[in-house]
Amino acid sequence: MTHAIRMLGTGNAFLPHQRHHSFLIFDRKHIIDAPPTALLSLRRAGISPAEIETIFITHLHGDHVFGLPFLLLEKKYISDREGNAHLTIVGSSGVKARLKTLCNLAFPGSLDDALDNVTFIETDSGTIDGWNWE
Repeated sequence: MTHAIRMLGTGNAFLPHQRHHSFLIFDRKHIIDAPPTALLSLRRAGISPAEIETIFITHLHGDHVFGLPFLLLEKKYISDREGNAHLTIVGSSGVKARLKTLCNLAFPGSLDDALDNVTFIETDSGTIDGWNWE
């Protein structure tokens, strides 16, 4: 299997001119982080949020996770209304509670059902589709 990594954003937290927040997708279905510009970056790349199977959260700074509520909301109401596209979120210990709090703050109660369909894996290392992380 040939793997592919694509940089959808290469900017920092301050969004240098013409650059979205740092954002990577590999094999067109796994993303690293969910920055505030994630939805825009995916749309510009012609990728639907419903195609995303895994989100790896590197750390919980806003420029790495504040796009998650918008990705989930878009999936719920636009690209995956039936709820058939499964999503796994991988991060270190505590990521599930923190991201649920973030989503509830952004859209109180609106994403509870979407979050119930997310598999959270709290770990610092593993393998997925032939990719190893630690």
